[in-house]
Amino acid sequence: MKNLRAHGHLLDGFLEKSNHKILLELKSKYDEWALAKDVPTIKQKYVEYNEFFDEHLSDIRIVIGSERKFATFIGHRVEEFTYLLCLNICSSKKNLQINKFSHRDMISWIGFNSDGKLSVIGHGADLAIGNWRKFTIKNGVSIGIEEKDYFVPNVIIECKYYVSLDMFRDIVTESEMFKRMYPHSLFIIVCEVIELTEEFQKMKKVWEAYIDGFFAFRPGKRREPGKIIINNVNRFEKFVSDFVQKL
Repeated sequence: MKNLRAHGHLLDGFLEKSNHKILLELKSKYDEWALAKDVPTIKQKYVEYNEFFDEHLSDIRIVIGSERKFATFIGHRVEEFTYLLCLNICSSKKNLQINKFSHRDMISWIGFNSDGKLSVIGHGADLAIGNWRKFTIKNGVSIGIEEKDYFVPNVIIECKYYVSLDMFRDIVTESEMFKRMYPHSLFIIVCEVIELTEEFQKMKKVWEAYIDGFFAFRPGKRREPGKIIINNVNRFEKFVSDFVQKL
């Protein structure tokens, strides 16, 4: 669970270097949603956290200093919030767990390389709901992978602060890889804002073909985001919950 508190750990790291008043206030707001015991409070406090963040955006950026660190900090915010929501969804299913997985944990392709030898390629995921299975993979040409644990996902979630058209093209490629291996699993995009250009809107058929759900919690654009709409969060939560309950 530690690696899924990335936003909070980054905030703690900034505080170690500077006990600036704005960071201390931000930490207080963060704790209210990240440590909340029930989902309604998590949602409410996350909204308040974002509103505080937006109100003091310039000051927070200045205190952090590095634009790259600032962008990374914001990027992990929606991932941690999504994790907390899905952790609650999985709580009623003892056989399911949610975590962040590296490319070594989840298979995205099995085939043969140019020498005719078995090749197993893995791919990571921001968040995935599922369970571990032991695989024995071998063939008569070369030594395969035997008795190795892989995580088999029922839901794969790509988390982004914002999604632009270029980013979306990369996500579609990723979804295709997973869908070949796990055709009955959900592939979902969760973000705070979408930069929805006219060209982007024309790709709706692509969304429907490869992506099962596309959820943006806030209207507007990356540099001019609106406030989080709770109904958008609820739609995502219900979508995943309904699917998980049928497993």
